[in-house]
Amino acid sequence: ALQNALDDTTGQGAVSAPAVFTITVTGLNDAVTLGAATAPAAVIELETASNQNIAAITGSFAVNDADLGDTLVAVAAAPTVQLLDATGAPVTPTPGAIPVGLTAPGVFTLSALAASTGTAQSLGYTYDPAGVNLDFLREGERLLVSYEVTVSDGTVTTAAQTVTFTIFGTNDRPVVSAVVNAASEANAGDAVTVLAGNFAASDADRAAVLSYDVLLANRPAGFTLDAVA
Repeated sequence: ALQNALDDTTGQGAVSAPAVFTITVTGLNDAVTLGAATAPAAVIELETASNQNIAAITGSFAVNDADLGDTLVAVAAAPTVQLLDATGAPVTPTPGAIPVGLTAPGVFTLSALAASTGTAQSLGYTYDPAGVNLDFLREGERLLVSYEVTVSDGTVTTAAQTVTFTIFGTNDRPVVSAVVNAASEANAGDAVTVLAGNFAASDADRAAVLSYDVLLANRPAGFTLDAVA
């Protein structure tokens, strides 16, 4: 408020009572802003990844609100998961192949924000899943786990910023079981007994195509392999 007094211009020396002028400044909301996330570290599938414990991945977003004292609240939407092949094309995984532990509640967390002070502050994020089975990933495949984050100042909500965690697949060695077949020594002139059997082979990688061969140095005469079923 400002005060001002008027003098009597007649020379009588009279002075008016002070008059008060009030200037009111009405504040408007300055929208909070949310910057892009710092890039998270990539995850590489281990050779034996049936229960791979992914180390906690941390980073941050930059938050700005020019207003003083706003209560800022950060929220993460439900995650999305996408599997890409080695060329970057989307792949539809077998139902149940994606470990639920990658997106379980509490896996992705955001730090609390302080009331705005008119300066920038950091919104931290942490991605820390428990042990999960990543053996299904093939060489060159990428599994993307993404979260959209927004911040509200109670009046305005920011546009969403996405943070994506990338898991790179590696090749898992195929496994073949040993087969033992026994035969007794034949007498001269006896018909040769034909021995037949099966090898069991598996590969943890999704949709892996297996082929078979025998080391030439160890191949006995008459030994053949049927076509892969």
